[in-house]
Amino acid sequence: MKPMVEFTMWYEAVIFFCVFSAVVLIPCVLCAILGLKMIGRLARYPTKTPVISLSIFVPLVLIEAATFLTIIGFYNLFAD
Repeated sequence: MKPMVEFTMWYEAVIFFCVFSAVVLIPCVLCAILGLKMIGRLARYPTKTPVISLSIFVPLVLIEAATFLTIIGFYNLFAD
């Protein structure tokens, strides 16, 4: 049986965890804020559902595109 290898990259692992957590958590919080605003508007004006949904669409697409590009950059940074 082979002996276990000691893990010595704790500093790098913590940095990786913090950056990846930020890349995932920030868009989640932004989407939750947009969803909360949308629910508040829908509660006030239930007959304007399509207009309210479309007003949230563009910010959500921008958040998702920025998140995708950030994850691609994150991969390129740590893959090399």
